[in-house]
Parts: sequence; structure tokens; C-alpha cells
Amino acid sequence: MIVNVILGAIVPLILLIVAGYLIKTFRNNEVIKWVGIAVKAAEQIFEHGMNTEKFTYVSEWISKKFKISEADLKNLIECAVYEIKTPAKNTEQKE
Repeated sequence: MIVNVILGAIVPLILLIVAGYLIKTFRNNEVIKWVGIAVKAAEQIFEHGMNTEKFTYVSEWISKKFKISEADLKNLIECAVYEIKTPAKNTEQKE
């Protein structure tokens, strides 16, 4: 009887929790990957200094692909921009 309760209720609950965590982790990794791609594309499409247009392009493109809050999206975009610009700063300092 106890084995039936464990197998019938507890094990599926544990599997559901683990599956939910894995799906959320995979989704987050996908969003981060695509934000990085969109930021790089915006850097190529728009001229230097057109930051508002770049941000709008990336936020609209990502919003069509994923459901994400504006605050989270803004933070991911800022992080991707920082990652792109950081190696350039390090290279300039070495020269």
C-alpha cells in the first residue's frame, strides 16, 4: 500500500518538479542566446549611435519570439551589449 502511494503520487510529483526546472532552464538559455544574436544583428544593421533604434529592434524581435517581462528583457539586452563591448575595451587598454 505504501509503495503504491509512493509510486502513484510522490514519484510523479518529483518528476514534474524536475521537468519544470529543466524546461525553465532550457528556455532561459534559449532567451539569452537569442538576445545575444539580436543585439549583434542590431549592431550590424544600425549605424553607430542609434541606440534607441537598436534597443527597439531587439526588444520587438525578442518579444515576438518569447514571452518575457520588459524589465528582464532590458537587463538581458544590457548584459549582451556589455559582453560585446567589454572585449573591445580590454583590447584598447593593452595597446
